[in-house]
Amino acid sequence: MPFPDNEKFARVRVARLWIWPLVGSLGVGLGFVAAGAPPKFLPIAYAAYGFFLLAALWSLRSADIAPAEVFGRPPGDVTVWPTVIMMVPVMFCFAAMSLWATAFAASWIAPDIAQYLLEQQDDDELRQLTQGGSPLLIMFIVVIGPVIEEFVFRGIVLRRWMAKSTLWRGVIGSSIIFAILHPPFWLGALVVGVFLAMLYLVTRSLYAPIAFHAMYNGLVTWATLGASQLTEDQKDQTLAEFRTEWMAETALLIVSGWIVYRVIQRFARVAQQPVP
Repeated sequence: MPFPDNEKFARVRVARLWIWPLVGSLGVGLGFVAAGAPPKFLPIAYAAYGFFLLAALWSLRSADIAPAEVFGRPPGDVTVWPTVIMMVPVMFCFAAMSLWATAFAASWIAPDIAQYLLEQQDDDELRQLTQGGSPLLIMFIVVIGPVIEEFVFRGIVLRRWMAKSTLWRGVIGSSIIFAILHPPFWLGALVVGVFLAMLYLVTRSLYAPIAFHAMYNGLVTWATLGASQLTEDQKDQTLAEFRTEWMAETALLIVSGWIVYRVIQRFARVAQQPVP
């Protein structure tokens, strides 16, 4: 196993990780309503993630675990970083094409769901939020979100479930929870979660997963802003027209999926080796 002190993480209680952020975000939202103003995304998001972090720190303290034990040290193997950087566009491509594949399949059996998924490619809310160049929002997307999510999902939930069960149940379970919180990119987020879990297990460090997550979120934000003209051209596209465009997308899905699979497979072999 990659962590010799897993038994300590079996004592971590994870229920508050979901309760505290919910209560905090609801409290801020109700505060806006009580003040006669519409709830605003950024304050609610900051409140939710702030309580997320507090709940995580309290859970570790209750189990007598220092945050430094979760973060580990920066990877000593410099060859990790080229892989991290290379996988950012590859994983972005796979996530985008997995959403396309889901919409393509749904276009034949559930057209309403397909239409909803297609509309998510034109994320007006994110575009409107980021076009103003808000430093607080950019910091939230590229810095705060990745740090807190990796700290919680990989550093705590993954290790807690590994300690209570097995490596793969911890990897898959923590990745499923991570994916549920990132709609509608469930399949892409699930695979991203598995990759990040394996990266954490291989390096025994949160620094590499945080760096990948930050670069990935930055790429998603940049692509969302830069795709405005493309999505404008696609707004009037019918499902019948959408079904005719599949060759390039299928090729990208297969190539990116194969690369992701091979990297995760290689990481899995290393992660399951005994600790020297």
